Amino acid sequence: MVHLVMHLATEAKIGGPVCYRSMWFTERYLGRLKSNVRNKAHPEGSIAEAYLADECMTFCSRYIVGFETKHNLPSRNEDSEELVGRSDVPRRSTLFPHAGNPVGNPGNYVLRGLEKVQAHRYVLFNCSDVNSYLRAHADEMTHRRNLNVDTIERTQNEKFHEWF
Repeated sequence: MVHLVMHLATEAKIGGPVCYRSMWFTERYLGRLKSNVRNKAHPEGSIAEAYLADECMTFCSRYIVGFETKHNLPSRNEDSEELVGRSDVPRRSTLFPHAGNPVGNPGNYVLRGLEKVQAHRYVLFNCSDVNSYLRAHADEMTHRRNLNVDTIERTQNEKFHEWF
């Protein structure tokens, strides 16, 4: 298996990008057609019948109002429109707005120790509203002494969440 990796670059040069020579999409479509076979004596008739039924469902879902199919179902993560603009619904944080609905059963996971610190740092360092505080912390560190950029980054990584 390790020997195979040596040939990947040459194969990419010869064949070009994988998307132009991949059969995955064709194989997936053929698998869908194959799953429609109900009568093994006449597979082409089963495939044609299933294809026609799918086309009819597509037509009905696009042109007949109130006809629900797999093609016009609302998204699983779509926000409900009736909650937008209501004053009796509690407001959520503008810093981290709620978007979408959970998929599957909700569950809790408690972060402990290093995981909690790393998650906290990630949120702090990747939130645009905290950038001004990051600059203020860096200015405070460099005001006392002359530090290079690597030292400032290392120190902010270790101590910014406590300072903030």
